[in-house]
Amino acid sequence: MPLDLSSSSSADVKFIAKVIDTQAVFVLAADEGVASAASSDDDNAVVLMFWSEAGAAERVRQAGFEDFDVDRIELFDFLHRWLPGMAEDAVLVGVNWDADLLGTQGDALELADAIAEAMPAQLMASYEARLAREQD
Repeated sequence: MPLDLSSSSSADVKFIAKVIDTQAVFVLAADEGVASAASSDDDNAVVLMFWSEAGAAERVRQAGFEDFDVDRIELFDFLHRWLPGMAEDAVLVGVNWDADLLGTQGDALELADAIAEAMPAQLMASYEARLAREQD
């Protein structure tokens, strides 16, 4: 199912609001990498899954990813490192998937743009300043 960024009541827009509020995203990670699943839209595409709450990630971990840990990713890193890297690798992003591995998925840069657009101006300015400092 594609990302739904058009409706303020969509689960994806709620994901965005939550990660901006907490400035954190959660992922299932192990030594060999992060949890992924096959795309429901394209058998050849890989989806990396992320959650806006650790508890939701934990439920998926218990439903088939027991060898993984729930890891917290700072929103800055997700926005400026993970999502651009995923786009370069042609990997899709899945948000708040459930224990049956059902949820929305889409282009990583589309999600990055939606998060950036929804961020308060002051937070975005602090992220841009940090990114500029890191690139010097």
